[in-house]
Amino acid sequence: MSKELFQSEGFRREQDSLDQNTDLRMVHLPIHLFTLMEREIIPFFYAVHQSMVTEDIAIFCGKLKEFSVRYNLGFLERFAQNLEMHLRNFSVEEMENYLDIFDGFIRNHTRGKIDGKKISEKNP
Repeated sequence: MSKELFQSEGFRREQDSLDQNTDLRMVHLPIHLFTLMEREIIPFFYAVHQSMVTEDIAIFCGKLKEFSVRYNLGFLERFAQNLEMHLRNFSVEEMENYLDIFDGFIRNHTRGKIDGKKISEKNP
C-alpha cells in the first residue's frame, strides 16, 4: 500500500513543519494511522514502558522506526533515533523522559484511556 494513501495533504504539510524540537505530545496523527499504530506499536510500548528493559527499548525503537519509515512519518523516525541515542548512552533519565513523551502522545490521541484504564499505568 502506498504511503501517500495514509496521509492527507494537510497532515503532510503539518508534518513537514515539524522539527526535532517538536513536542510529540502536540502532534495529531490521522485516525487511520493511529489505528495502525494501536495494532503494531502501542501494545509493545506498554510492556516496554513498564519494564524499562534495555533490550525491549531497543526493539521498540526498531519497530517505531520501521513504522515511521513505512508511513513516511519523519518526526516519529527522529523521535525513535533520539531515544535510541539515549539508550546507547545509557541515559536512563532521558530514556524514561522519552517513553513518558510517547505515553503523552498516546494519551493525546485516546484522551488518556483505553478500555477504561490509564495508559502505561505503572504498577505499584
